[in-house]
Amino acid sequence: MIVLSGVYVGCYALPKKTFQVAKQAKVGLIIQVKKNQEKLLRQCKEIVKREELVGEYEEDEMGRNRLEKRRTCVYEYPSDKSWGKYVKMVITVEREVEKIDRKEKKIVKSREIAYYLSNHV
Repeated sequence: MIVLSGVYVGCYALPKKTFQVAKQAKVGLIIQVKKNQEKLLRQCKEIVKREELVGEYEEDEMGRNRLEKRRTCVYEYPSDKSWGKYVKMVITVEREVEKIDRKEKKIVKSREIAYYLSNHV
């Protein structure tokens, strides 16, 4: 568990009770939506397709034998959705990584998108 200036960052299961307690305690949450939360993950993907982008940040990081590009996007969570009473934002973090495989003498590319929910605006 990590707490930064009253904002909790974690990747536990997302029972609404967690968001209810956070709302009462006035604590901000940013929690990752996992693949086994199929309905919620599908809903997040739909929101990202439909809703307007609120904010965006891009970063490139070069490390030993690798280049990682990260793009973070923030979308408003519609208040009419089932979690709208507690969740305010959907956050996506898209990672594109290029690694140099010295043994095979080739570049290996990977791409993933992680989805997060936040009660903080």
